[in-house]
Amino acid sequence: MQAPPPVSTQRAHGEFRKIRVMQLSYGHALYGAERWVLMLAKHLDEARVETVVACIRDADTLELPLIDEARRLGFKTSVIDGTRRLLWSSVRGLRAALKEQRIDVLHTHGVRQDFVGLAATVGLHCATLSTPHGWEVRTALKERVRTAVNKLCLSGFEAIAPLSEGLLEDLRGYPISTSKVHLIGNGVDLSEVEGAQPASGSPVGGFPEGAFVVGYIGRLVAGKGVDLLLRALAFQKDPSWGCLLIGEGPEQKALERLAADLDIKSRVAFLGYRPDRLSFLKRFDLFVLPSYSEGTPRCVMEALAAGVPCAGSAIPGIEKVIHDGVTGDTFPAGDPARLAEVIATVRTNREEASRKAAAGRALVYDVYSARAMAQAYEKLFETLVAKRG
Repeated sequence: MQAPPPVSTQRAHGEFRKIRVMQLSYGHALYGAERWVLMLAKHLDEARVETVVACIRDADTLELPLIDEARRLGFKTSVIDGTRRLLWSSVRGLRAALKEQRIDVLHTHGVRQDFVGLAATVGLHCATLSTPHGWEVRTALKERVRTAVNKLCLSGFEAIAPLSEGLLEDLRGYPISTSKVHLIGNGVDLSEVEGAQPASGSPVGGFPEGAFVVGYIGRLVAGKGVDLLLRALAFQKDPSWGCLLIGEGPEQKALERLAADLDIKSRVAFLGYRPDRLSFLKRFDLFVLPSYSEGTPRCVMEALAAGVPCAGSAIPGIEKVIHDGVTGDTFPAGDPARLAEVIATVRTNREEASRKAAAGRALVYDVYSARAMAQAYEKLFETLVAKRG
């Protein structure tokens, strides 16, 4: 018997139409999860999936860089007005948008988005899917409780798609049916990496000519361990190095004070959020991710795809792409002395570091393309819509 046509080509309400998917994410910045949403949208088959990029705008927030970038890329967008303290206003606004735009699948990203999305879809003919991008670690009790409640909330979704085995493991012990969980590995937009030109100007970051540039790209939050990187750099005996930190977050002031206390302030540049982060990435001599918890980190995959030597904490998500001694170097999470040794080794043996970087680049190109990831999501979207009839 011939297989039925894909859901996107079946007749719905008397007409043929694509599956309509709303990607609901945090819209007030462009960090890992937000860039991931745009990457997924870019690589979905437009003949099968129609994407709407959405976010919740708090009453006192005007700038929405995720929405601005989505519009620049040509995607439909939806801004849900609400307030952070009164979630019901966000629920009401999202529910109206889902009905008006006839959304088939609501795909949420983030704790608040999960809560609001699940409440807004009650009674609607709209499938629900959540992709966890990671939960903060080393945080206050209030945040840990919030994370635990979020994991319980996920049990109400029709499907959950963690990005890595580490995130999948984080869900164990919670009342979530295994039939709902679909492990879809993270991916990287190779065309975006290839198209970025190295940052112009020499020396980069205002450091002396020939300085060894160590870099980090990501949020400045406790769980990322950026303080560990600064402490490791303070061990370096040869002062001809510079450190570029690209990103924003609540830990920035504390990190600036730490750099001053370690007497390395003049060699650490805080660049803040940079839309041209990949251009700076290509000027790094070493990319470091000293996190305590990660999924499969896209920032590391981007660095490897760009041919930049990488070092990261020896935790499951990072070890998925940095195979110690093969595609880069790992060190025990929270160990600045060991990280200092890794940095010193890379500095003194650039040829070996380049060999590992080339192996890492090959791994990313062979296994972690964004298109392969998007194809897996297309199949999941169709499965969810088919179940809804």
